[in-house]
Amino acid sequence: MLCIGQEVVRQAGQSKDDLVSSTLDKYSLKVGETYEFKDSTSSAILYFEIQALDSLPVAQDSGIYLFSPFIGRPAATFFKLLFSTDGIHYQQYTVDTIAVNSGCCPCHFPTTGGAVLFPDENAINELVLLVTNPVKSDCNSVTTYVAIFYEGLEAAIASGEFSVQAARSKYYDPWRANVHQELIDYFREQ
Repeated sequence: MLCIGQEVVRQAGQSKDDLVSSTLDKYSLKVGETYEFKDSTSSAILYFEIQALDSLPVAQDSGIYLFSPFIGRPAATFFKLLFSTDGIHYQQYTVDTIAVNSGCCPCHFPTTGGAVLFPDENAINELVLLVTNPVKSDCNSVTTYVAIFYEGLEAAIASGEFSVQAARSKYYDPWRANVHQELIDYFREQ
């Protein structure tokens, strides 16, 4: 799902994290890492955001878990992009809705974006999102870890469409040795 959001202006010396924070409102939190790719013609900043789907503001003192302000509340997790052709004026895009949590079960937390793997370290055409579907330890469900593979992001940006769909996904064990390389190899072989 592609949604076009606000335009933001990057101040001289402003970090990528500060720029992303300027796009957040009282109903959302950035989770996970922020990634920036620049070349002579453009800048792309990738990040994850959890947005409350009700009308209550998110408590900024999140307690023991980053996502605890969302316990028992409907929320959505988004994969977002800030894109600029001049390094100053950025347009915000929602590249994909990763998950929606109804909030009806207090032991299920919103999906969090942990990291992004880039099979080609110098490009964002292919990427693997590593997401966690967390639950409390005393729940009868288990926390799951999913790798989501996207391809064609650079082509979508170049065409001005910014629309990409997840190509494939795979559950994985985050504690396995070399799991990141195994996931990259898995998606390349498919």
